[in-house]
Amino acid sequence: MSHVRTQIIGAVVAALTGLSTTGANVFPQRRYPTGDGQWPCLLVYRGREVSTPDEIGRPPREMARTLEVLVEIVATGAHAEDVIDDACVEIEQALAADVTLGGLAMETFVSGYEPAPLLPDQPRQQTGAARLTLNISYRTTDADPETAA
Repeated sequence: MSHVRTQIIGAVVAALTGLSTTGANVFPQRRYPTGDGQWPCLLVYRGREVSTPDEIGRPPREMARTLEVLVEIVATGAHAEDVIDDACVEIEQALAADVTLGGLAMETFVSGYEPAPLLPDQPRQQTGAARLTLNISYRTTDADPETAA
């Protein structure tokens, strides 16, 4: 088994796979795909996480956790910004369909949007990128971070 945060990344990837704008081009990484036909795409990766114990004392203690998951939308072509906006709509709708991510989380929501800078190692044909920040609240115990509480 893996840490619940890793399971959450997998659940977000699964929820976002098959959108009409990006199809199967959803990657659980920060690295941009290099193959043909992989645009537009979504990159799903971990951001910051904050954890606080609900109890004071000895383990096992229940931990309240908030994980930021970053979803980067990358599109090419003359209408890249429109594709990005369409993908944002689909992402929010897909996540709203199950805010618990199959029982792993207590809450999932989009907390921010920002244009993403184009990096030098990105393909030349790339013309647009944006990043959504998801806030995902979940619980574990400090003695068992592989199981959602």
